[in-house]
Amino acid sequence: PIPAGAREMKMTIDMREMADYYYMDYYYSRTAAKLFINGEDFTNVLSQPGTPSYANCYSPDKRVLSDFTLLSHQLQGTTLDVEIQGTNLWWYSCYDNGKQNWLRANIELSDVLFAPSFSVREMGQSNPLTLAQNNVVGVTLAGAKLFGPLVYPAAITITNLLGEGLFGGSSLVALGELGDTGGAELFCVDGVPKRGEFNSGELRLEFCQDQAAKMEVDREYSFVFNVSNPTLEQESPGISVSACCFAQEDTFDQCGNRALSITPTSRYIVEPIAASKSGEEVNGIPSGSDPLKFVKRAFLTRAIGQSNPTPGKTNNLTIEIETNIDLQPEKAWVINIKGLVGMEMKSTSVELIAVDDGNSGQALFCSAGGAQGMAEWDEAHSDVVLRLCPTATLQAFTIYKFAFEGKNPQNSQPSPDVRIGATGLGGLQIDEEKMAKENGVLFGVVKGTDPLLVSWRFLFAEVSQSTVEVAERNILTVSLMPQVDLKSDDKVKVTISGLQGAVVGCSTLVLGEVANGNGADQLFCLGVQTGAGEYSELEKSLTLSVCRGQQLNNGTMYAFSFQIDNPAEPQYSPEIGITVGGVAGSTAFDMQASFPEITYMGVLSGSNPLNVRKVLYASPGNNLKSLLSQLESEQGLLLNPGEYTGSSSCGIEISTRNIFIHGREGPVATQINCKSEESRVFLVDADNFILSGVTLKNGLAGLSRLCSWSGCYGVSDSHCSTPEDCSEVEDGGCIHLDGTSDA
Repeated sequence: PIPAGAREMKMTIDMREMADYYYMDYYYSRTAAKLFINGEDFTNVLSQPGTPSYANCYSPDKRVLSDFTLLSHQLQGTTLDVEIQGTNLWWYSCYDNGKQNWLRANIELSDVLFAPSFSVREMGQSNPLTLAQNNVVGVTLAGAKLFGPLVYPAAITITNLLGEGLFGGSSLVALGELGDTGGAELFCVDGVPKRGEFNSGELRLEFCQDQAAKMEVDREYSFVFNVSNPTLEQESPGISVSACCFAQEDTFDQCGNRALSITPTSRYIVEPIAASKSGEEVNGIPSGSDPLKFVKRAFLTRAIGQSNPTPGKTNNLTIEIETNIDLQPEKAWVINIKGLVGMEMKSTSVELIAVDDGNSGQALFCSAGGAQGMAEWDEAHSDVVLRLCPTATLQAFTIYKFAFEGKNPQNSQPSPDVRIGATGLGGLQIDEEKMAKENGVLFGVVKGTDPLLVSWRFLFAEVSQSTVEVAERNILTVSLMPQVDLKSDDKVKVTISGLQGAVVGCSTLVLGEVANGNGADQLFCLGVQTGAGEYSELEKSLTLSVCRGQQLNNGTMYAFSFQIDNPAEPQYSPEIGITVGGVAGSTAFDMQASFPEITYMGVLSGSNPLNVRKVLYASPGNNLKSLLSQLESEQGLLLNPGEYTGSSSCGIEISTRNIFIHGREGPVATQINCKSEESRVFLVDADNFILSGVTLKNGLAGLSRLCSWSGCYGVSDSHCSTPEDCSEVEDGGCIHLDGTSDA
């Protein structure tokens, strides 16, 4: 086997020719030998590849000795495969009574020579926070393979020390001892001990002239140096250690005598070795001990929301925070939430409220007097001040939540920019940053969850439709109940937006009257035209202006309609917004319309505007089985009024999921009668089949007719006739559900 890390090996081959001849006067023999190492011919290294000899029968041993050196490029793999091939040529001049002759070779390795190398046992640091001035970087080295004492000049280089201004622009680096290993005193700069030189990300550590030879194999040497952490964050770079070493080694002179010398071949470049890192947590920061990993103190999570956007109403603000460092009580941390413009508080003492899954965030803070779960209100600056309790630690990478109560201003306003920051003793701080907002819909108000977004709104704002059929004329109905008077004097405009898919051929849409709509269609004008609005094809929106002298009163329900054509392809209902604007900013608001979410015409949420589907149509006498077999998922069959009978209308198997059947004029006018067929009406083996607006009659299950409501389980707005001779049996005659499918 080849020793790991070997650079050179000396090999000795001792070959002996063994002969034993009896009753022979003399003989002549010549041994020819060949040497192969890992299949390569090394015969030329043998000092005596073949030597003639003369012997009588009592001198049987002749020795051939060869010493040679294998270099590192010849040491391939982990083992050496050595093969000796020998032939013996001999003759004699007298008879013999017996003979033996063979070749023996003994192979030994000696004087294995290793290139010097260093094991970087560990590098670490004491402070990963950006802008820290006292970050101590520790290094532990060990000489792994030193075949002789190091000789001056020899140096170690630590590379890839990245980070702006680590040593304040100085090239001279002071080294300090770490423990009692004596690591720092190994190195000098111009004869001054405990010094290194830094240049372009590399720290060169040159051994002192009287110290190089003192470095012992496998002994750990540790030292430290200080750096100033930069302002920018970074991950720990790939730091490595290399060396340029001179070392003493054993050599031989021309006479074969062992001598001690320093020759050019004694200079070795030790390839870079990656520094190991402990990955330990420091200041609550995972892997904060990794050298030159820099992390900025920050709130990783800093979110704020509210419970009520209505002017003049009580409003709970919810705070959610998470830091990347521990906030410890001895540093007396104070968190400031700034910019709560418009908020009104009962007093300067603010009670903190517990929140679900909040990790008892409210209990971390105390008033200046020590009352737990309390904060302070700075009315002059609209700030909430949170003081960490004397015994509390806000742990890094843990989300804490809490809330506090206030009151909204009387008039509407946009959400202000709310900021959060923190300070601690000793100049510690977390820089102020904007708090995140959810931008969610609350009470229909767009971005109503944003803190202190105060807005009037519609107490009710709904849009519905008259049909789900693609490419058909559709009547959209809008119902509104404002929370504040919408007056023409304020030049109020109501905009209905997001009408994606609507087909409108003109820019003027006439409004239609709706029962119990309080004449809303006549409250809006387009120029001098009453009961009309302006449609924008580009914006897919309808804008309505309140007619001069008119107003929509708060708390009153208004409704009107307008007509569009449905798109030619099916689609789900888009989000539709309703915005109020005008010269009076106090009445401006932005809402998201609600939808009825009613199963309509056999379609789930079919009442929602512009929720349209492809359909087929049937009339009495048509083959229902054939038509239903053509349906794909999310398509439907609309039945015109009349009675459907015969084998093509009974015993129908439903195996396509998400389809619907709907009677266009309701269950009284639309019937499927299977009396003459003596079969079930439907056998359903598919999910989400919807049947509506149809009466099923005379379905047969087994030998008994079943038309009870249990037989029509899951059928909305449909009738099952109940003649006197009908009786309940286990499998329904009107509809039988196979397996676990839902109807």
